[in-house]
Amino acid sequence: DPMMFFSPITYSKAHMILRMIRHVVSEPIFKQGVNRFLRQYEYSNADPEDLIRTFVEVHDENDAKTLTGDNFTLGQVIETWIYQEGHPVVTLYPLPNSTNRFIARQKTYKNYGELTSSEEDRLWKIPFFLHDERGDSYVHWMTQRESEITMTNDLILDKDVQVFIRIRYPPEHYHTIIDNLKSNSSFISQSAKSRLMDDAFTFAERGDHPYEIPLLLVITIIDEDVLTMKTFQAHLSLLQVRLSIFPEKYHLVQKYITRVLSPLFKNAKKVESENKKEGQMKEVILNELCENGFDECLQFGWEHFDSIRSIHNLTQSRFDFAALPRYLRTSTYMAGGKRGNQ
Repeated sequence: DPMMFFSPITYSKAHMILRMIRHVVSEPIFKQGVNRFLRQYEYSNADPEDLIRTFVEVHDENDAKTLTGDNFTLGQVIETWIYQEGHPVVTLYPLPNSTNRFIARQKTYKNYGELTSSEEDRLWKIPFFLHDERGDSYVHWMTQRESEITMTNDLILDKDVQVFIRIRYPPEHYHTIIDNLKSNSSFISQSAKSRLMDDAFTFAERGDHPYEIPLLLVITIIDEDVLTMKTFQAHLSLLQVRLSIFPEKYHLVQKYITRVLSPLFKNAKKVESENKKEGQMKEVILNELCENGFDECLQFGWEHFDSIRSIHNLTQSRFDFAALPRYLRTSTYMAGGKRGNQ
């Protein structure tokens, strides 16, 4: 079954590889390569080799200086990404007496368990898009197991989220990032915030660093954005499950959720707009606050619950939550359940 070989991760990786190639070769050359590939193979089958060859041809014809001075080709870069399973995790280790120089070490990322020998052998050619003292961008290529990186004008690697990797920073560098986010939360994009949060939670779940890091990150970057909100909710669910066996500690999670999300409640309870993403974001906020007993959210839910009940009593119709906007249904049901049989 071909569908067994495709998953959301497959498509995400394919998308990120194309984004990376576009960023490496430039937008015009990337478009030329895609257009030529589509024209040449419009009525015939094609394989990854055909795509690689087309990009390399267009790249070389334009006399692009993308890899000038490097001892590898564009084709070799692409091959490491499409012919190897999985993706790398890059861990930064600070060099002594420096705040912006690191040893970066890459290895195959694996959620749990030891790497097999074949997984240990994998190496990717990883482009890091950095900025010098003047703010000009350049590409630092990581082609070996380790590479020294100087982050002169960057606090995070791959801040435009162009490469399909996980990045783990030293604990002290996470705190530097958090301090900068407190003073200017817009210095990185929403997609970069989401990746930063996702990686930080994932490493905490694996036991690589304390939960303090992602929990502090959330406080500084959570806002009315569906991408960061969904990322937070996904990892929060796992944390809640893990702590559910410690009832004496669980109330701390509830207090934390209320602290993080209650400032967003006022906007979340406003009438739903036509924006689907905004509705999804509001749904996450209301569901989490009601589930964790935030009084204002419960009161808000009870008001809607009573309105549905009054319609039911008046018309003798079925108790229908579908009469509510979609983003209000689950939180209203939760609120009604918490009030019991009143």
